[in-house]
Amino acid sequence: VQFELAGDTLRATGSATHDWAYSAATLVERIPGLAFLDLSQANLTLPGDLSGLKNRVEERRVLFNIGSSALVPPAPDLIAEITTLFSELIVASEEKGYRVSLELIGRTDTTGSNETNRVLSQNRASRVRTVLESRGVPRSMLTETGIGTSDPIEADDPQEKAALNRSVSLRVTLTYGRSGEGS
Repeated sequence: VQFELAGDTLRATGSATHDWAYSAATLVERIPGLAFLDLSQANLTLPGDLSGLKNRVEERRVLFNIGSSALVPPAPDLIAEITTLFSELIVASEEKGYRVSLELIGRTDTTGSNETNRVLSQNRASRVRTVLESRGVPRSMLTETGIGTSDPIEADDPQEKAALNRSVSLRVTLTYGRSGEGS
């Protein structure tokens, strides 16, 4: 991280973790003559272990059959694996001062009407949420979105593309903030 002083503002550039930024902001408050730490040009990154767990969760995708929101093998085992990984991420996040949430994004292939696909994609996301909750993932950490055929996952082969889009994908959000503080 590099610093530049501009009046009563210390501007930081470069890469640092959120916890480093929090510590630096706390320190700046104690230095006479400095009023603010500007991190708008800094690249705030996740600690390596959190980044790795986040990626491992997000690379999972629960697949469904055409026109169905029923879980079929290997989906139940995959959701069990997601639960384990996300639970590890919850613990690691809390230890480092982060709050974590998981968005379940339901998709469909192009079979059917837009309204049917929107409802089906929502049902798929809801089905995965229900199973995650039954396995102990707190409801407060889960959101679900059914996007139908919008924002499709791309693939070279049309059959593979259709299969990939009959799915629920995962998006992890980590927000840094010490207890009682915003991100």
